[in-house]
Amino acid sequence: KPVVGATLRLMGQDGSRLYLDEKGYITTEDQGTIAEWITDGTPFIVKGLSVDTEYTVIEVKAPAGYHKAEPISFKVVEQKGLQLTEIPNRPYEPEIKTKAFNSDTRGKEVHAISKAKVCDIMTYVDLIEGREYKAVARLVLKSNPTVVIAEAKLIFAPQEKDGEVIVCFGEIDL
Repeated sequence: KPVVGATLRLMGQDGSRLYLDEKGYITTEDQGTIAEWITDGTPFIVKGLSVDTEYTVIEVKAPAGYHKAEPISFKVVEQKGLQLTEIPNRPYEPEIKTKAFNSDTRGKEVHAISKAKVCDIMTYVDLIEGREYKAVARLVLKSNPTVVIAEAKLIFAPQEKDGEVIVCFGEIDL
């Protein structure tokens, strides 16, 4: 399935920028605009490429939820009709890890107390920036993970795809 919203740029054999006129033909800088486009699910057609010449398509910006694709090089062959080149995009694969700590002692272990303020550091990878997420954290007994001691909810919108947030359960009887 084609990925929509990727910004792609066509580069010359030596890494130089290429330019297109209003009809999609390769031209000079003073006669056209940079050969760059945003994918919309349909083929982008460039005309006037030289046969037996290698070109590279680079992804300038990946759409939300995708990693940038590696540059794709291709060689124009002499044929009638279209020559297609696909640019694969790898979607984000979100991952979340947590680690509970005693907020009163800043994570240091304590013994012989009856209550503790417990928080969880939630570390995330590959979330979509600006999208709202709802986290439900459950504090369980280490000896029996089916026993839930406390639960906390958090709604957040990450500013970067990788990071961490802190979820606090409040004061817990130990």
